[in-house]
Amino acid sequence: GGREIGYLYGMYRKLARENTGVLTGKGMTYGGSLIRPEATGFGAVYFLRQMLEKAGMDIKGQTIAISGFGNVAWGAATKATELGAKVVTISGHIYDPAGLDAEKIAYMLELRASNNDVVEPYAKKFPGSQFFAGKKPWEVKVDIAMPCATQNELNGDQAQALVDNGCICVAEGANMPSTP
Repeated sequence: GGREIGYLYGMYRKLARENTGVLTGKGMTYGGSLIRPEATGFGAVYFLRQMLEKAGMDIKGQTIAISGFGNVAWGAATKATELGAKVVTISGHIYDPAGLDAEKIAYMLELRASNNDVVEPYAKKFPGSQFFAGKKPWEVKVDIAMPCATQNELNGDQAQALVDNGCICVAEGANMPSTP
């Protein structure tokens, strides 16, 4: 988070005795960007949109599975929803066949801000959605998968399950989320 990066940046400045921008994710008081939390998730969706347009397709109307709900997944879910896609999975994992909307995304932000690392209440609050403890969302029938949580979260068997379910594209948001 910004606090930890701020600490690292402060230590870098102390050791290097210079004030250059070598770390991303700094708070505004350390030269950080106003839109940093959104940047990676939004960027992943913009890249996805370009890939789809190049293939003669539109992001609007596509069904998307997203893993995680940190800054990357939150930004991806927000922007994909704004562009007309239907995001049906988030976090660890919630399946919501109706898709996310602004209210549901705001509720996920509330859950995240509680620092309890829980998403199960989402399934209780929004009828029709389900919570799957300890599961990844890669077996859900979707058009697009966006692994946005962590590295090595999508393996070969899960990729095959996506293909078998008609997934046309994997757009990586996390750092190295797919295994070789």
